[in-house]
Amino acid sequence: MNTRAIVRLSCLVVLLPVVSAMAAGQADWTTKRPILADSYVGIGMAEKTGPKSEYQKKAEMAALLDLASMISVNISGEILNVVTEATGMNEDYIRSEIKATAAARIAGQVLVDTWENRKEYWLYYRLNKATYEKQRRIDLAQAVKNAAQWAGEADKEQKTGNTGATLMFRLRALSAIQDFVGENLPPDSEKIGALFTENLAALRRTVDGLTLQSDVQKLYALAGTPPADTINVTVALKGPPPQPQANMVVRFLIGEKPEAVPTDEKGNARLALPALAPGEDGANIKATISLETFCGTNAIPPFMKSLVTSLVMPEVRVALRVFGETEKKQFTLAREFEGRKVLVCCAYEADDQVREWTKMHDEVMTFVKGNGGVIKDTKQELKEVVAWTSSPDGQWNVAGAEPGDLVIAVVAGGKVNKRKSEKSPMGEDVQFAGEIRAAAQLGGKPHFADRFAGIGGWNPMGEQMCMDVLSLNYMKRWKPTYLKALGVAEE
Repeated sequence: MNTRAIVRLSCLVVLLPVVSAMAAGQADWTTKRPILADSYVGIGMAEKTGPKSEYQKKAEMAALLDLASMISVNISGEILNVVTEATGMNEDYIRSEIKATAAARIAGQVLVDTWENRKEYWLYYRLNKATYEKQRRIDLAQAVKNAAQWAGEADKEQKTGNTGATLMFRLRALSAIQDFVGENLPPDSEKIGALFTENLAALRRTVDGLTLQSDVQKLYALAGTPPADTINVTVALKGPPPQPQANMVVRFLIGEKPEAVPTDEKGNARLALPALAPGEDGANIKATISLETFCGTNAIPPFMKSLVTSLVMPEVRVALRVFGETEKKQFTLAREFEGRKVLVCCAYEADDQVREWTKMHDEVMTFVKGNGGVIKDTKQELKEVVAWTSSPDGQWNVAGAEPGDLVIAVVAGGKVNKRKSEKSPMGEDVQFAGEIRAAAQLGGKPHFADRFAGIGGWNPMGEQMCMDVLSLNYMKRWKPTYLKALGVAEE
């Protein structure tokens, strides 16, 4: 009858058939596997390449895997289904991870013998079945007790809405029993299976109940200079209303470099970036919840690490827009307008009447759209627009404005002078005298202000044409003044 296959490690694991002695004096157990009624047997071999400590370690691991393969492992279909659904790992990979965990947890084995020749190093372990089962039952019962305790703590925290503590205790419950998944020692092994599936499903539900939101979708930077803006990600339980979660950890991935940032009492995790290179333009920063931090400071066991890193987590992405060092104007305009919602309000006040300043509105709107801004409609009382520009630092109640919106207001206030003119098609010339006030607020805070007083030229085409020409002339001042307020000079 063929003997049991012997595990052989030399980069690839292969099966060794029964062979005759390869050299004089070769140990019998290397060619004929011992069969012992009271003990498990583990035999491993590694080729003698590299340092002695390395190939001895390979042989030791091969022997432990061989030993573990003799111990019955029972992986239920329910466990496979729950793990697959929660993580996306395939069943073969799950089985291999559980078996590898079984090999790593073996203790109490006795080194019976070693043998080596010029090319190979062999190792023979023996593990008493009764001693192993007795200790495993003790460990298994303690694991069930610990897991049930941690699961109970997780349930309590879940009811209070403390997601960080819920995740921590849930992961502790799974860690307590992860070494025993697949154990075939009823009745506690059946309890292990139930605890594992229940806690993994609960962990999945907790994660699915979280949402991440970033305060920016794009981040703008000049190459070689740390961005002035930060990325703020808020972690919350889904509402209504959303409940911000403190004591969570957000993992920002910048290329291959992870950065872990804890959330504050408002659920915010804020990341300040270092100087960026031109080659990073168009890259994405991914932010997600870091479950690893809830597993404690000790090294995470392989199977547990696979579970934690394979869970599908909520995430947000922020695109990077990196401009060359000589592209300061393009960078400034993109940072100010690109993708931002902008409300434009323009009016002129003359002779105790307030009218829409249509041409001024169109000119500002064209400039904003030309630099990537998104125009947002608003129906605002013109008298309120006049008041805003008179008090640019005051509180503006802008209809339809949302946090992060930019509101631009331009008002001409003064007098429309008229004189008769035989040369004018309209029978009169029109002139505006007074001041132009411009202001802007970003996110409800003062952002820009300008005042300019003077007398315009006479226009033979009527009041509307007079105000149209005035808007064109003022745009020549408004654009460089606005850019200057943003910290860049008009070219």
